[in-house]
Parts: sequence; C-alpha cells; structure tokens
Amino acid sequence: MVTLTALTQNELDTLSERVPGGAANIADIYPLAPLQESIFLVHSATEKSDPYVTTITLEFDSETQIDRFVARFNQIIARYDVLRTMVAWRECQAPLQVVLRHCELLPTWLSFSGQTDARAKLDAYVAEGIHRMDLELAPLVQLELAHDPATDTYCGVLKEHHILLDHISVEMIMGELAMDEQTFAQLPDALPYRQFIAQTLHNAEQLDSRKYFTDQLGDIETPCHPFGLDSTRADDLYCNELHRELSQQQSSQIRTLMQQRGMSPAAFFHLAWAMVVSACSQSRDVVFGTVLSGRMSGQQGIEQMMGMMINTLPLRVNLADEAADTLLQQVDQALLGLMPYEQASLTEAQACSGVSAQTPLFSAIFNYRHSRLAEAPAQGGAQAIAAKERTNYPFNLCVDDWGKAFSFNLQVDSSVDINAIDEYVTCAIEQLLRALNDESDTPVAKLSVLNEAQQDALMRANVSHAVDTDTTSSIQARFESQAAKFGERTALVYQQESLTYRELNARANALAHYLIEAHDIRPDTLVGLCVGRGST
Repeated sequence: MVTLTALTQNELDTLSERVPGGAANIADIYPLAPLQESIFLVHSATEKSDPYVTTITLEFDSETQIDRFVARFNQIIARYDVLRTMVAWRECQAPLQVVLRHCELLPTWLSFSGQTDARAKLDAYVAEGIHRMDLELAPLVQLELAHDPATDTYCGVLKEHHILLDHISVEMIMGELAMDEQTFAQLPDALPYRQFIAQTLHNAEQLDSRKYFTDQLGDIETPCHPFGLDSTRADDLYCNELHRELSQQQSSQIRTLMQQRGMSPAAFFHLAWAMVVSACSQSRDVVFGTVLSGRMSGQQGIEQMMGMMINTLPLRVNLADEAADTLLQQVDQALLGLMPYEQASLTEAQACSGVSAQTPLFSAIFNYRHSRLAEAPAQGGAQAIAAKERTNYPFNLCVDDWGKAFSFNLQVDSSVDINAIDEYVTCAIEQLLRALNDESDTPVAKLSVLNEAQQDALMRANVSHAVDTDTTSSIQARFESQAAKFGERTALVYQQESLTYRELNARANALAHYLIEAHDIRPDTLVGLCVGRGST
C-alpha cells in the first residue's frame, strides 16, 4: 500500500490508531506537495483563524434540500480520494496525507439557528468568526447550518481546507453538486491524487531547482515588501477586499494585443502588478509571488484531477530602462522559464536569494486563473451566495479570466487604503495598454501608476513635508543629500512620467558638466533659462 513514503511498522501502527476504523480504513499514505507544506506551516503557526479555510455561503429552501445536498456531497467524497484525506502530523517525522476508504460529511447546527436574525448572524460569523479545522479529522470539509424563522429558510457555510483543494477543485465540486442524477451517474472514474504526488516527487529528482533559483535570485539582498508590509503571519493580518470588473473595451484590447504577440494575457497582468509593486515598494527591481496552476505539466487527465495542484513561487521583474513591449516579452519568458519548476519548494527557492531566511523575500502575491461562471443548481439544489478565499500574504491581486471578460480581486492589509491600490492597478492597466498600443519607447519604470488627482496630492504632500532645518548648506548640496538618502523615491511627476531622486540628480549633474565643459560656466555665472509657459 505505502509506495510513496517510507514508514516503519511502528509508525504505521501509530497512524492506524488515530484513524477511525483503524488500518482497515487506510487506503493510501503519501507526503505533501510543496504548497501543501507551506500551507501546513501557516496552519501550525496560526493560533486564531486559519487563512486557508475557504468559506462558501449557501441558502436552502428546506431541510429536504439540505438532505439532498449532503447526500450528493458524500457521493462526491466517495468519488475522490483527496476528499477522504487527513493530514497526519502528530508523532510523525514529517506531515503525511492519509487517505481513508470511508468518511462522511456530517452537518452541524450553529448556536444562533432558530433566531429571527439568523441570516445576518451567519454573514457576520463568516466575515468575522474564527475558522479552523483539525487537519487530522477527515473529511476536511464542514457544513454549518442555521434556520431563519423570519423567512422560514435555511442558510449555511460550507468550509473546505485549501491544503487539499485548489480553486479549480472547488469549482469541480460545485459543478458536480449542481448536476442532475443522470449526468452525475455518467461521470468517468476520478483520477487518484497520488498520481500527481508521484509525478511531483519524480520531477524534483530530475530538476536542479537550486541552480535555477540561484541564477534568478542570488544577487537580491533586500526583500520586496510594499509599504513595508513584512509580516506573513496570519495572526498579524486583517485584509480588506475589493472586486472590480474590467470594461468590455479594456478586456478586448488586452486579448487582441496579447494574441498579436502570441502571449497569454497573464504576462500583461503580471507586468501591470509589477508596476504597482514597484511604486508601493519604491524599487524598480521587484519580486512577488506568482501562483502557478500546477496543471500545465502535460500529465494525462490532470485538468480534471481534484486536489491541491497550485504552487506559489517568486517572480522577479526588473522594470529598469525597458519599454513596455520589450519588458512584456521578458515577463512572458520568465513565466515560461518558471514552468518546469512549478512544483519546487518555496522555502528552498527563497533560500537561494541573499535575503535572510528569517525574512520573507516578498509579501505581495499575484494569481492569474481561468474561472468559469457557477452552474445553475439542479432542481431542488442549494444556492451558493458568496465565497471567500484567503492567504497569509498582506498584498494580493487575483485576476480572473472568464474567457472574454476579465475581473480582479484585491486583498490588502487594512493598514493600506485599498481604494488607492485599486486606482493604482486600474491606472497601471491603462498606462500599459496605452504604451503597447502606441508602441511607445518610454521605459515602463517612468509610467506612473498614479492618476492626476493622486499626482497632485503627492506633490502637495511632498511640499507640506519639505521642512528643512539646514540653512547653511547650498541648495545643490542639500539636494545631493536627499538623493543619497532616498535615491529610488519619486522626486518629480509630469503628466504620465516620473523621475526618482537618483535620476533627477544624475540629469542635474550631466547638465552641470555640460555647462562647465562646453561653455566655461563657473560659480556665480548667471545662466538664463528659456521655458514654455505653464498651464497655470
């Protein structure tokens, strides 16, 4: 039975004692995939809510409808080994996935069930309650219910742990819940998740991940933390969320531009997010986590396999002096280069950088995913009202590709104005579209993610805080001092371009040398300036 991990008989006996039904109820045992390891570490370090518990709010018309929902869910559990899996870690050298032959979803009733405001209390519980699961109790799915006598309806929250199910897997479950009996009965046999684990272990032996990530990250000594958000501890985070749909015109333009270049729209949105991360971390050489689907390996049937396939790995984007088209190609190539390593360990990848192991290399995440609209429930089925997915990162953008349209979701730490970040993302998309359409040779680093109102506010803030107590040094010496301290901060913004203090200082020095060498200009020589009339 145990072919993917080495266990002694004593270890097997100890595991069997913790499984309902003992050894006879164990179907398989295998190790965790890379992202599962990271999620487990977050779970272990979290004392309050586990950010990787996904919640889906449901509505039911009757208890009969609830019974049908539970019966169908248990049929789905019987189909998929990953839904019958527990994560054993106590008294184990490393966490293990233990697949049971049989387990069931058993719904429970919330304490406020039967109260007239049960629906409102459910919403508050989903948003603010503490959501945790014991990973050693399968299935890692819970259904908590309440009855609202005011409307004589039932509501509930379905909880699923992200350590076993990625976004596509949750969509598969919701799709099968919506099927009628005949369609469900005709589904093909499910592929076992162990096939994915076996392939992942094999690939890890064939690839030199350390060399690849050292080449990519080895010279990075400063972590990339937008707004200084350096904590990835779930207990330290409280994120606000915002959803936005791109206009039909924007979506169409993005698809057309990327089709012309033979690239996925994912490259466009990665570059737009890099622009935002750059502005918020005051660095042109940025690193953020990109979520890889894990389903691009070519493994037969993996598109319809249920389980945790995705992984998060660092992506480096150096805005430098490249124009939009050139930088877009670089991002596209970087994403393609990352594909063979999509199941590498994030911990090992980060260790290849020059950043201390105690400090997160990045605190921003980007997730581009292909999504599909929820199917209408079958006759008498439950209605899904809302879903919440979380991470342990404080600065996140998720772009949903709906086939024609695009939308995005932001999750940003509450210490940062999420509406401002929404405007940054929107502006970055507009700037990048304009640059690509115009075939502009302006470096992406000079495209501002601030709209006009934000640029004006920034300049006013800079003026209001420009209190300088040094009255003895010359203005040029004081500017040189500022440039040395804040070289990568924005010094000037004009229309859609910006200059850092370092760049402005370099231009000023170049002009000074030109005046000295070409025109013999010396101290106290008057120099005339011919400038155009301003707009105000």
